[in-house]
Amino acid sequence: MTMKKICMVVHAYYPAAEPRVRREAEALVDNGFEVDIICLKEGHEKPYETLNGAKIYRLPVRRHRGSGLAVYIFEYLSFFVLSSIVLTLNFVKKHYNAVQVHNLPDFLVFAAFIPKLFGTKVILDIHDVSPELFMSKQRLESENFLVEILKSLEKLSISFADHVITVGKPFAETLRKRNRLDKKLSIIMNSADPKLFNSGKYPAENERLKSTRKFIITYHGSLFRRYGIDVAIKAIYLLKDKLPDIRFKIYGRGEAFDELRRLISDLCLGNHVDLVGYVPADDIPPLISSADVGVVPYRKDRFTNLLFPTKAFEYIVMNKPVIASRTAAVETIFDDSAVMFFEPGNAQDLARCILELYHNPEKRDELARMAKKQYEKISWELMSKRYCELISSIAK
Repeated sequence: MTMKKICMVVHAYYPAAEPRVRREAEALVDNGFEVDIICLKEGHEKPYETLNGAKIYRLPVRRHRGSGLAVYIFEYLSFFVLSSIVLTLNFVKKHYNAVQVHNLPDFLVFAAFIPKLFGTKVILDIHDVSPELFMSKQRLESENFLVEILKSLEKLSISFADHVITVGKPFAETLRKRNRLDKKLSIIMNSADPKLFNSGKYPAENERLKSTRKFIITYHGSLFRRYGIDVAIKAIYLLKDKLPDIRFKIYGRGEAFDELRRLISDLCLGNHVDLVGYVPADDIPPLISSADVGVVPYRKDRFTNLLFPTKAFEYIVMNKPVIASRTAAVETIFDDSAVMFFEPGNAQDLARCILELYHNPEKRDELARMAKKQYEKISWELMSKRYCELISSIAK
């Protein structure tokens, strides 16, 4: 049987910044697909290499987090033009069976215009619903003309695609309300990668945790205001005198980094909060293994209320209890027996949850056990099988 050829296009660094793309690409490789990935290039990275069976083509475009709208548009357009050229040239040589384009931006799907003309199937993988994300970042209402433009671009992009994939039911319902999707929408959850996140691999970290006198809370991921890391820092401030051995470790980068650093300094929390910065994905699991609790302190808005936090799944796979904002998306999977919920944006309520788990190791163990049980229905073992079957059925 001829090996099916898939090209992925993503406006992000690979493999560092997009664990979803990495999971999907490696699942396809493991199931006998030939996979190419077109992505951004960070300074030190090679323009071309093969990693875990996938061929990576990195283009000379860099991210500009925290910049103005004009910079983002220029960055998106630059990558769109270059990726269209590289994709078309590769298509002439390889004749891909399918092209899978990952948003943001939605219009990046049109980079596959030439392959689609010649019969290649085009898949749009919607990681984030653009209008809601923009409303969250800019604090706008849905009637704003820029939001309306994003809705129109979303509609055009979905119409162009032969199939659409998204990350969960809340996103899927939002997309269905705005677009005529019929049967061309599938859900592939952003589950934790079992190749990376496996608690059995890190017994040394678990033993060190038992011997330390510190109570470690961890957060890893992007640092944006909507993710509420400042709320968690304020909760630590409320607890520092009651729990002098508490430690909050933050791993990640993003536009809120400097603001968080100032907040830690202003609250004199240098002995209680470590703002570590970026850590490669492969180094995250042992850090989680050394923690007592994982926290997901999202604020609640139109976007985050629909968002499944992959980091929560990663804590759960690593047998760590999770404290999370009570949002609609998280409650579609987990109930109060599995996750310690707090009121979004409420540092006092988050402090209450931390204090309760600090004094109750039995509850920590029970939360971790129940969360893992409820997580089983969306594990990557199940999702990867569903994903590969879907791509195989599309890429004929």
